[in-house]
Amino acid sequence: ASSVLYQPVLCFSALSNVSDTDIALNYQLSRAISAAVLARQPWWLTQGLAAYFQTLNVDIGNTRINVGNPPRNGTLPRRFSALLPVSTLLLWGVVDRTTPDPRVYSTAWALCTFLLNEHRDELLRYVDLLKAPAATADAHHPSQPMRDWAAAFPSLPIERVEQELRD
Repeated sequence: ASSVLYQPVLCFSALSNVSDTDIALNYQLSRAISAAVLARQPWWLTQGLAAYFQTLNVDIGNTRINVGNPPRNGTLPRRFSALLPVSTLLLWGVVDRTTPDPRVYSTAWALCTFLLNEHRDELLRYVDLLKAPAATADAHHPSQPMRDWAAAFPSLPIERVEQELRD
């Protein structure tokens, strides 16, 4: 048995959690943790979760940790460009590996936030699905993201998600 003293540890200062450095650290740490956990990681999920968790904020006075607030630029809420269709977002990095449309970041954040708040169980089922390598020989086929979505979110068709995000 290994001792707790010899386990990897990350230490963060709770006294400063709103600087650009802290936000970037939260973002990159979220990306690193999710990359270590998921065998297959769609780019939209990587960026969406990182944007969600970069808002982690420690409230010293109330001894609370807040997460999931809209991302900020300094003291102002970050302005996001319009959303992409979710079907386009799901294919990000699968079909086109060029520099993405800036709207993918706002759509990825919005989709992850929506799923975490409104469809947590299905999102957890999706994450469990991604922990294992794709079972089919054509795992890198452009249809794989849609198959994964359908398997994890049977009651949440893409068209419904797009409408709810617009609402």
